[in-house]
Amino acid sequence: MAIKYRQLEIFKLVKNMEAPMRRLVRKLDNTGNTILHMTGIKRKDNVPERMDGPALVLQDELLWFKRVKKVMLAPFMTHQNNMKLTAKALFTASNNDLYLSSKEWLKRTAEGFSLVAVLIATYGGLRGCLHSTRRLK
Repeated sequence: MAIKYRQLEIFKLVKNMEAPMRRLVRKLDNTGNTILHMTGIKRKDNVPERMDGPALVLQDELLWFKRVKKVMLAPFMTHQNNMKLTAKALFTASNNDLYLSSKEWLKRTAEGFSLVAVLIATYGGLRGCLHSTRRLK
């Protein structure tokens, strides 16, 4: 549940408990998903704690995947659920739209920063010109 609802503190607590963690990494849900598969399952009722751009949301999702992957046993890394998807394939498929919107968001953000840089450079250049023409008078 901590993984599905992205509750980091609860995940850390359970991770430090040896017996429950040993059971969790071997457990499958009724659709054949491991806890690593759970990182790729999106909740429809999810309300983010922060209002981040899509690239930051995708980064958080990747961090969740990596955290859970660290505690998984090797044989379960390639386990396929009932839809014949590994955890990595499920994660990739469910985050594809987020990846595409992140790409667009980063492109727009970079364009915005480029515009600001041009404005700053123009202002600096004009200021330098005005300052040097005052000295000439």
